Amino acid sequence: MKTQYIKTRNALCAVLMACCAGSLSSCDDVNDWGVDASHDRLFAPLVYETMQVSPTSVQMHYSQVVTATRYVFEFYKDSLEYLPENFYRADTIYADTLTIYKDDSAPAKVEYATLFGELAGSTQYSVRMRGIDENGKASGYLGVAFETPREQLFESATPTTESVTFTWTPTDRVTHMLLFDYVNVAENPGSTPRWEYVVRDEPIELTANDIAASSKTLEGLESGTNYKVQICYNEEVRGEYTFKTLGLGEGIVIRVPWESETAVIDMDALMEKYEVQGTSNLTLEFEPGKTYNINAWTMPSVDNLLLTSITTDQSDRPVINLPQISLSSSMQSLAFQYVTLDGQNDNAAYFFQPGSMNIGSLTFEGCLIRNIKRSLFRTSGALNMTNITISNSIMQHIGWNGYGLINISGDNTINRIEVTNSTLVDMGDQLMDIDGGIGEVIFTNNTLYQPAETQKALSQLFRFDNWNKSPASPGSVKVGNLIIAGPNGDTTLNAGRSNYDYFDYSDNCYLTSDVPTGGSRFEAINVLDLSSVNLFTNPENGDFHFNPSATIPAGVKSAGDPRWQ
Repeated sequence: MKTQYIKTRNALCAVLMACCAGSLSSCDDVNDWGVDASHDRLFAPLVYETMQVSPTSVQMHYSQVVTATRYVFEFYKDSLEYLPENFYRADTIYADTLTIYKDDSAPAKVEYATLFGELAGSTQYSVRMRGIDENGKASGYLGVAFETPREQLFESATPTTESVTFTWTPTDRVTHMLLFDYVNVAENPGSTPRWEYVVRDEPIELTANDIAASSKTLEGLESGTNYKVQICYNEEVRGEYTFKTLGLGEGIVIRVPWESETAVIDMDALMEKYEVQGTSNLTLEFEPGKTYNINAWTMPSVDNLLLTSITTDQSDRPVINLPQISLSSSMQSLAFQYVTLDGQNDNAAYFFQPGSMNIGSLTFEGCLIRNIKRSLFRTSGALNMTNITISNSIMQHIGWNGYGLINISGDNTINRIEVTNSTLVDMGDQLMDIDGGIGEVIFTNNTLYQPAETQKALSQLFRFDNWNKSPASPGSVKVGNLIIAGPNGDTTLNAGRSNYDYFDYSDNCYLTSDVPTGGSRFEAINVLDLSSVNLFTNPENGDFHFNPSATIPAGVKSAGDPRWQ
């Protein structure tokens, strides 16, 4: 049995060795696997992302595909998927034209940045890319998605009472404009109004001259009306602007006649000629660049009165020499837009004093107001108003005989007094002298300059005698983004008649180094190392652009009247 077992074991070993030899001899053939063509490709980039997205362009950041000679970027619009119907375009970037953005010793970590333009604003894009070598072998795709922000091609819009002129950034990629009316789309006449902008059927085609000039005037609009306009390149919206034409809308519109620079206009006769007494809305238009002389004027009995230039161009306002106005009856609103009001340093103490009459709102927008002996507005009590608003205006040489810009004594009810986005130069006494009944005071985004030579220096910004009474008047005060500058006739300038503890000057407010301050502190204000002459280009001659040669703190550049920034 033992001998048989050994013989059998030897035979089995021989068979196994023969099998192993056969297996080894065929090893190369068994493991020589075929290659799946779908995996025979270059490695995809390690990095692929957006760096910066603008309304009309995107900068892509991606790493090198080793051995790739070109990169293909496929753009798809309005979808997160790469569907044929959403394909927009394909851009090919050749490797030998690329500049390295970030170098690395490892070729796969070398990075590039490429800018792609001619995109549309407010649009969803999905972009996939791959690298391809000289033999046509490609890497796998990588994709990113992003949405471009809204594009604003418009640079300016200048409305009149019946037209608007647009300018835009020069480009040949514009084709037409769309005009929208602001209409009540409520289905039932008696239901709550629902206002929307509705596009007119016919587009406004841009001519070759319009495109070359980068400008277009739209005529035939209604006064005092809201509109919206879009500028387009085929289907792409490249800019949008909402505006309101000058005027009050429905009512009487009178173009005030002009004879000469010295002729005096008889406003009473003009009002009688057009039979304006008792009308709801009255708009008086004045032509830019002309001077109108009007004596002290008692305004007609109308609900709403607007005196306006026929354009919003502030470089060529009409000049109205008008020392004083008064009311013949109570009014809902009185407004001045884009005109120069010159009080002629007349002996009339106040430009506007309602007296026993009432007025709902008083507005000055885009005006130059100058040479008023005492106050622009004065009341001694019992007035009920929603607002006094001065915006986007320049005030010069007001209050040189005392009382200040706005003077309110006695008990009144005025919801809001607001002075914003304006420049004030050579103001006398104080800016506001306020007693009881005032809701809120807003004084923001203003530049105040007090020169060395002045008839009456500014002694304080505010006089709030009822600030600590119950109820307080004003009820609240907001001061921000303010620049106070100039030597103020070498006279001490105080924040107030006393220290008003319920507001301060911490919201980006600044004093130049040449302002002489006094005992009533400008709480939490920033005092600059720069004088007014160093900070501004030419303050003594009314140029308050920031001096380009000065080192100006960042916060200062966002303070003051925005027109000088």
